Amino acid sequence: MGSITSNTNRRGPRHVVIVGAGIGGLTAACELARFGIKVVLVERRHLGGCATTFNLAGVAYDAGATLCFGLDHPGLLGGVLADLEVELPHHTPPSAWEVHGEGFAVNRWVDRARWLAEAAAVFGPRIEGFWEECEMASDIVLEAALRRPPLPPTRVEDWARIMTSTSPRKAARLAPMIARPLVDLLSRHGLDGGAFHRFCDLQLLITAQAPASEAMSLYAALALVLPHRGTAVLKGGMGSLAEALGRRFKELGGELVTDEAVTVERRLVTLASGRRLATDAVVLNVTPWDARRLLGQLPARHERRLAAQRQVWGALCLYITLPADDLPEMGRFIQIESPVGSVLGDRQSVFVSIAAEERQTPQGLRPATVSVHSRRDQWPGRGSAYNDLKAASQAAVLELLAPHLPSATNVITATPETWVEFAGRAGGRVGGFPALAGTPPPLPFPPRIGPGIWMVGDSVVPGQSTMAVALAGRTIAAAVRAGR
Repeated sequence: MGSITSNTNRRGPRHVVIVGAGIGGLTAACELARFGIKVVLVERRHLGGCATTFNLAGVAYDAGATLCFGLDHPGLLGGVLADLEVELPHHTPPSAWEVHGEGFAVNRWVDRARWLAEAAAVFGPRIEGFWEECEMASDIVLEAALRRPPLPPTRVEDWARIMTSTSPRKAARLAPMIARPLVDLLSRHGLDGGAFHRFCDLQLLITAQAPASEAMSLYAALALVLPHRGTAVLKGGMGSLAEALGRRFKELGGELVTDEAVTVERRLVTLASGRRLATDAVVLNVTPWDARRLLGQLPARHERRLAAQRQVWGALCLYITLPADDLPEMGRFIQIESPVGSVLGDRQSVFVSIAAEERQTPQGLRPATVSVHSRRDQWPGRGSAYNDLKAASQAAVLELLAPHLPSATNVITATPETWVEFAGRAGGRVGGFPALAGTPPPLPFPPRIGPGIWMVGDSVVPGQSTMAVALAGRTIAAAVRAGR
């Protein structure tokens, strides 16, 4: 076990309470604890939040997130875990996932030559120039990440560090990609409006939370390229990341309190059991709506930012088992486009994550998680209309799966309402805010709520990414440690 470093900043806190043990809260807790700060981490439900693995009738299902990116890059998730001395056994499949759209099918091979050859055969040769531009932008971002710029920025000086993490020439090449949506780049290469445009929309709706017509080109380029740089499948399921961080937190002297609800009054956190924790700083790993509920109100600028944000998606998930015959040892990942007029929504897609052989049941079944974005406002309150929509949605998903997979068994369906109960997320919102184009670049939600009150999680970073949430947890922990 590595040593704990003293927090030499006299202005910094001695005691911190973190509410919520999602990946952002766990990362921040470990980062603070390794600098000798006394940290109490409180979680009411499950370690990992939406990135957990749960057991039902002896079968281990990934709840939401199923894949890791940046695990082998020292400037991304790999660097966060290396700092914390956390090792995650994993394997990298030859294909990130298969994409089956209306009129096309393509495999997202990790091998660059193989991917470009197949993509050019499916979408035409113009994709090569487009892909080279996306790779150029991604390479600059990944090189800059090695210098560990503070993301998200929490003060004016952080913007300067971000801008100087790469050369002025390279920064000038990226600037237009912040202001413009990806559709502009597609149009320049003659790819807008066709099958490859739809392919990009399908990918961006599950990463940037927005289609190519709205998604920031720079974010979109990285989101498109990163899976081809290595997609990690964690041994034991996605929940092994939260479990590893939780173990490391306790090794560093942190206190983990589970199955406890809290109330927060400035820097006083009271547990449901009656225990009162007076602290120097509070970090909330919750949604902005849940932060408002805990704090009573949010500052005016946070309310304005929240009012200006687009609605956040909910999720419909099916947890199923499949016969293991002919399934790859490392699992299989498939994205299938839904047809126009589907109850699931026009041009949506279902994402199927079939577990690796190590999680196969004695009966020869593999667990799989099937997820699809779902508009929260289409779900009525529980009752007959809710049950009818749930049944119709389940039937539509299973119909989409039928041509690609054997018959599913042990089907369990979760709606946005389920996510309210399972993860405690207001309204069943999952995945954070969209990564939209704009000048200046639109940041989702300011992480500093007030003196000694901070937020981490998927609301303070654009798009949807476990990797980004962990990086933000490290950044916010550094800001807390500095006493800002």
